[in-house]
Amino acid sequence: MLQAPFTGFFFYGSGPAKRLVKRGVLGAKAMGDTEDDPKLKALEERLSQARQRAQGENADDRPSPMGRAFRMGIDLVAGVGVGLIIGINLDGWLDTSPGFLISFLFLGFAAGIRNVIREANKMQREAEDGLQGQADEADKD
Repeated sequence: MLQAPFTGFFFYGSGPAKRLVKRGVLGAKAMGDTEDDPKLKALEERLSQARQRAQGENADDRPSPMGRAFRMGIDLVAGVGVGLIIGINLDGWLDTSPGFLISFLFLGFAAGIRNVIREANKMQREAEDGLQGQADEADKD
């Protein structure tokens, strides 16, 4: 019977892995172990503190208007870029000089404009909802 090379080299049965397991270097503790490592407890405490700070800092998750403007610009450029890449690749593959390049360039531009309009409409709705909420609060007073 032919044995595969390095059999047992990376497994616990024999070889260097077995020696590392015996020394306690390799191998994980069972999930049911009740022994708690103080380093692990300290790490968990630091993680919970960091999560609490992050929740406090991210109370307002809405992006800034500047961030939204950059996103709209990037959406437009990405649409044109993707259309350009697809058009160049199809032209090279099918040996049709500028046909697919021009058509996919326009399609990418249209997709970018569509994303920009969608984001602008979303901003408009949020602004109207905010104004409506302020008007409702003023009516209550």
